[in-house]
Amino acid sequence: MKSSKLVSVAYLFLPVMIFLIIFISFLGEKKVLLTTDALIRGADQSLVETYRKTTPNWKPYPLLGSPKGGSISTANFFKGLCPEGIMWNNLIQGAACLLASFALIGWFRKKQIKGAAVAVALLAAFWVGSNFTLLYAGHANKPFVLLFFVFSLIAAGRPRWTGALVWGGCVGLMFTQQPDVALFFALFAGAYLIFRLWKEQGCKPLKWLKVLVPAMVIAFLFAAGPLLGGYKTHVKGAAQMQTENKQAKWDYVTQWSFPPEEMIAFVAPGYTGWRSNEPEGPYWGRMGRSAGWEQTRQGFQNFKLESTYLGFIPVAFALFALFSCRRSERRAEILFWGGATLVALLLAFGKFFPLYSLFYKLPVVNNIRNPNKFLQVFQVCLAILTAYGVDALFSQKSKVKSRKSEDLIPDACLVTPDAKRFFWVLTAGLGILVLC
Repeated sequence: MKSSKLVSVAYLFLPVMIFLIIFISFLGEKKVLLTTDALIRGADQSLVETYRKTTPNWKPYPLLGSPKGGSISTANFFKGLCPEGIMWNNLIQGAACLLASFALIGWFRKKQIKGAAVAVALLAAFWVGSNFTLLYAGHANKPFVLLFFVFSLIAAGRPRWTGALVWGGCVGLMFTQQPDVALFFALFAGAYLIFRLWKEQGCKPLKWLKVLVPAMVIAFLFAAGPLLGGYKTHVKGAAQMQTENKQAKWDYVTQWSFPPEEMIAFVAPGYTGWRSNEPEGPYWGRMGRSAGWEQTRQGFQNFKLESTYLGFIPVAFALFALFSCRRSERRAEILFWGGATLVALLLAFGKFFPLYSLFYKLPVVNNIRNPNKFLQVFQVCLAILTAYGVDALFSQKSKVKSRKSEDLIPDACLVTPDAKRFFWVLTAGLGILVLC
């Protein structure tokens, strides 16, 4: 019992330690973390000012008084509570990553994933890559989308009508943070809920409706206001563009598509540069390039602020999870997250992926800019897959020890020799990258 409590404390201390290592220099001084001018201007404001700025678009007639055109997001709520604006600017995204880490720890604990696997997954999900370095662009609300997405996974773990209400609330709250990114995450949250229904109840779609209907209704009640406001602000203008020039709309919506050749940046930091106009390592890839730039030299040559670097270890363990799942009792979960990771990556390619044009034709989707936002979904899915990979390696070792003590452990959960060989091949690949 005592050791169990110590393990729980260690779980909670890990993300706190990461947070302090990264942000400790911004806790007590007047340093300003790199961000946008607009976010810095809005940092020093009181709770009353925050309320006044976020409520002018409140309309009482949408469902349950949900705000139309604006909402009091979680980031704005914390801004009102924070007595010092610069501190809020420096810490708000780190605080969101910290809360999301706690939530993911809870989800992994329910799945009995070991501590080392959780540690690697937390780093890969929230503290590197696009999900963390978007703080350079001042996107204060996006990390809270991740937080509510993880909460929706926890709620989907018990696909009953009570869990459906919680799931709907979590998904709906994602839309109050940033509707476009929330829609992309909601697609995967919905897929996971259906997957859990299939696991719990079998292939009985009519029976699933008892869970899906209340879940969707609650999600819509929360999301209706932000979606209607976003439609009024963005979609009508995009629709007008489509009537004038469909190609121009396609170029506009898909401008920030993730080039497939830049996947090497997942494991090779700075391979394509760090950020656009960064003096020590300017980004030289083609993400954000304006259509026809090669001929006209008009618009952007490229534009990128965040880093997509995840590290060789998370990517290797994610692949290891897929290769080690053939006889695993978690095979279905691993294959689901493997499929989700692949789909999110392909959708992030946007205009560079031939089938994206089919996805683009869906209602609402064809008015959301920047397919590279799917990289944020991809990163969380990959991190979950990474946890399964690390856990598979450690589980294999523990089961070998149990066999030596003559405990009867079934073969079904053991990692196959082929999977072990694959892992060491990837480790050799890491060595080659280091030498390069």
